[in-house]
Amino acid sequence: MHLVFFDESGFSPKWTLDMAEQPFYVLAAVCLQATAYADACEDLRREFAFLGVKLPHPLGKGAEIKARAVASGEGWWRNHNDERNKFRELMLSFPARHKGTAFVVIVDKRAHFKQYAWPESPVTLAMRFLFERLQWYLRNEQSNAYCVYDHDKRRTDAIHLQSIQLIREGSDVIFFSDYYSQTIKTTNTLDRITELALGQSHSSIGLQVADFFATMAYCYYRDGQPTDCGWWKTLSASLFHEGGQIVGRGLKVFP
Repeated sequence: MHLVFFDESGFSPKWTLDMAEQPFYVLAAVCLQATAYADACEDLRREFAFLGVKLPHPLGKGAEIKARAVASGEGWWRNHNDERNKFRELMLSFPARHKGTAFVVIVDKRAHFKQYAWPESPVTLAMRFLFERLQWYLRNEQSNAYCVYDHDKRRTDAIHLQSIQLIREGSDVIFFSDYYSQTIKTTNTLDRITELALGQSHSSIGLQVADFFATMAYCYYRDGQPTDCGWWKTLSASLFHEGGQIVGRGLKVFP
């Protein structure tokens, strides 16, 4: 059994009107074997303690550090750049250091809106893409997954409904076949994904790590994919890959 933690960045309830302010929607998932998760969390807490950051409670046990604050250098991080870089490295290397993996789906909202007459919501699109890739990984691992999504009070029902519909009915794929010279519709089963629940990030290391993957990926694409971005290499190293390739596997950029 695997545990999978989901978080997002760039959500807007009126995405077609807010594309200038929120140009991308990113959904990320961090995946670890259930038996490795407790030790992985304690390892992160030990490493974090060396940074000297003062929190009222242990990380993931009532306290959290938002990726947005680290990305922008807010508050305490403004004058502690070395610690900021070390903590970001800890979070983005978390899956790879514990034999896990990660997935990131990025939807370019403006390009998506221009390409389709009736564009699907980036939120539902990204969950479908991510579930498809997670299913592929779990099938290869001969495992199943229990998923936890960062709680959003505004969208509790919507997240539950969409996830259970995908798990129950699978993901429809429509494409044009050159061989048959016609449009083909098929359904990818998602039977390796057992269920999805909602959790609170201040009570979960996994959700906080997923927050870093979603937020940092958003910043990377918003900033034009800078070539000298060292932490992107760390993030990429944790993404699911096959044959050395992450694009289309652990990384999906749409359209």
